[in-house]
Amino acid sequence: CSSDLLLRAARKQSPAATDLVSGAQKGFLHLFLGQIVTAILSGLCLVPAAVLAIVSLVPVISKQSKEPALGLLVAAGVLAVLALPVLIWLTTNWVFTLLLVVDHNLNFWEAMKRSWRQVSCHWFSVFGLLVVIGLIGVVFGGVIFGLVMIDILLIPTILLKVLFGMVLVVLYIVGAILLMPISMGAITQAYETIFTPRAAQPGPGA
Repeated sequence: CSSDLLLRAARKQSPAATDLVSGAQKGFLHLFLGQIVTAILSGLCLVPAAVLAIVSLVPVISKQSKEPALGLLVAAGVLAVLALPVLIWLTTNWVFTLLLVVDHNLNFWEAMKRSWRQVSCHWFSVFGLLVVIGLIGVVFGGVIFGLVMIDILLIPTILLKVLFGMVLVVLYIVGAILLMPISMGAITQAYETIFTPRAAQPGPGA
C-alpha cells in the first residue's frame, strides 16, 4: 500500500522506505473492508437491473425461446440508466475512505462517514476530478483499442502481427504503470486540500 507515501509526497515530507507497506500495516482489515463494503453498497443500486436482465434471459437459458423477454430487457436497461447517477454519487462520496483509514487510523465505517461528510461540501469539485481521471483512462483505452484494431485489420503478416502485438502489450503495461500513480496522486492531493488545514499538515497516522 502506497497511501502513506502519497500522503507524504502531497505534504512535501521526506518519504521513508517503510511507507510502501505501512499503510497496510496500520489496518489491513479496515482497508479491505473499506474497499469491499463501499463497492457492495454502491453496487446495490444496480441489483434490480441485474435481476430483470437475468429473468429476461430465462426463456433462452431454458430453451423455451430463442429470444430474451424484450420488455424485461428494456426495463432492465432503464433501471440501469436510472441507477447510474446513484452509483456515481455514492462512489464519489466514499472516494477518500481508504486514505482516511491510513491517515487517521480510523475503522472503515467511521472513514466512510467522514469521507461522506467532507465530500458533500465539495461534491462537484471531487466529481470533476474523478471525471478528468476517468476521461484520461478512456482516452488511453481508446488509443490501445485503436492500435489493436490496426494490428488485427491492417498488419499483413502473422510475424508482424505478433511483433506489433508485443509492442502493444508493453505500451499497455507502461501506460497503466504511469497512469495509476498519477490518478492516485491527484486523488491524494484533493484529499489533502479538503481534509488537512494549510496551517497544520501532520504526517500520516497523526
